[in-house]
Amino acid sequence: PEQDTIMTYRSVNDLLDNARILLKDKKLRDLMRRNARRFCLENHTWQHRFRKLFRKLGFNDKKQKSILVKT
Repeated sequence: PEQDTIMTYRSVNDLLDNARILLKDKKLRDLMRRNARRFCLENHTWQHRFRKLFRKLGFNDKKQKSILVKT
């Protein structure tokens, strides 16, 4: 869930409250860090970028897989 990955705020007071919560709660910080890292690795790697580029250039998935090397 999003609340386990990011914290949002609408005011300075919300931001300060979030900062206080995170400063006091190491388990929450670690959970959010792990979830954010997992999300980035699943959605925002160079492989994702190249797949998107190849799709825009008109290559199909079969061609993409032969071009990209999984790391």
